[in-house]
Amino acid sequence: MYANPVVTGNLLYVGSCSGSVFALNLETGKKEWEYYTGDRSFHGDPLYIDSVLFIPSDWPPFKNDASPIYALHLLTGKLIWKTDMIGLSELGYGVTTGLIKTSHGIQGVTTQDELVCLSASDGDIRWKFRTKYDTTLSYWNSDPVASGDTVYFAGQDGIVYALNSLDGVVLWNRDIGSPASTSVVFSSGAIYFGTSDGSIHRIWLGGEKQVSKKVNGTPGFKMSCTNDAIFFLSAKNEGDYVMKTVHAYDLSLDNQLWELQARNNANWSIKKAYPYRDYVIVGDSKGGVYFLESRSGKIVYSFQLEGQIRSLDYDNEMLYIGTINGIVYAVSCKGLN
Repeated sequence: MYANPVVTGNLLYVGSCSGSVFALNLETGKKEWEYYTGDRSFHGDPLYIDSVLFIPSDWPPFKNDASPIYALHLLTGKLIWKTDMIGLSELGYGVTTGLIKTSHGIQGVTTQDELVCLSASDGDIRWKFRTKYDTTLSYWNSDPVASGDTVYFAGQDGIVYALNSLDGVVLWNRDIGSPASTSVVFSSGAIYFGTSDGSIHRIWLGGEKQVSKKVNGTPGFKMSCTNDAIFFLSAKNEGDYVMKTVHAYDLSLDNQLWELQARNNANWSIKKAYPYRDYVIVGDSKGGVYFLESRSGKIVYSFQLEGQIRSLDYDNEMLYIGTINGIVYAVSCKGLN
């Protein structure tokens, strides 16, 4: 289980690498419905709008085949539509990024580094934009982010793009010199992301100013942010997907607030550091879950589960944690000060 769950109403929704999408009762964990897709995998995070769950799938092992984005009814799991990600270019093994909502549709990035916009109502492809990335297939792509009518997307071609969400027209682009290695996040009038040369970047929304900072390690997976800090995981070397350190920087990128290495010969196996109240939550490859003070990185609380920690969502005082062995845990945070 790699995709983050999402919670709405009294149900939790999650896709698994076994080819199924599940709706689980929040109080009991009971399966309310299951939608089986066959041999699809789910690595990208789902999105819900009103009564519809949108979830991206990616390639079946060893098959050159289409992998759809699915729209399912939240309460019943009934298929509303599905749109295959093949045919957008020569190959199209699906979407491994999370989906985002804009005023003009839902958007995600295919494994060919192609940003696509689909109609939420019927799945029709409204537009697509492919970067200059010249490799047929990318096994990792950067999640985009939207602000107003603009979508910001950092490509594997070493260029960050701002596109009009209505029609996919490029408003501006900036060469950052290295492929994106984290998702793009938005805070305080700027976008933030990491690149595979061991740098983090801040670019104003208009594209007019850039701040870059070399860091200790190579940023990876998903970045997260609050109103005064960004958080990201890093590996020791470029191309290494074993995340050993979690970092916090202020929004100016002038100051590293703290960094913390994984303990007991483990690595940080979760997709990102999750801001939660005054903490950030991380999980490791040995089942450890840690609450860190967001300003200091100090471990204030931890507990142990079985299996690598891969995904997380929360709702009020409850955490919902997914592990690589396919188990979802509901953990109360009541009483955590």
